[in-house]
Amino acid sequence: MTLPLFSGPLNLRVCRMASEVYVGRKPTSTYVVAGMHAFNASGRVVLKARGRTISKAVDVAEILRNKTLPNVKLTSVRIGSEDFEAQGKKRKVSFIELTLERAEAK
Repeated sequence: MTLPLFSGPLNLRVCRMASEVYVGRKPTSTYVVAGMHAFNASGRVVLKARGRTISKAVDVAEILRNKTLPNVKLTSVRIGSEDFEAQGKKRKVSFIELTLERAEAK
C-alpha cells in the first residue's frame, strides 16, 4: 500500500513510501519529527542511512523508541553494503535499515 508522501516544511528526501525516512546530515531532531509523522501516518517507520549517518539513524531510532512514541518496538535491522560510484571511482558503502512498528499492548 503506497501512502502519500510527507510534504512538510522539513524538505527531507523521502522514498516511494511515506513510512520511509532517509537519515542524512541535518540535525537529529529533524529526523525524529519526520519519523513521528511517518509513524502516525502508517503505524510503522523505516529509517534508512548510509555511511557516516548510520550512527545518527540508530540515535533517531532510540529516541523514537524510548522517548517520543509509546509502545514501539524495533522489528528488523538490515545491514549490508552497496556499490556506489563517486568521482569516477567505485566504492562500497555500508547501509542500515531500521524498522520500527507499534508493539501490541499487554
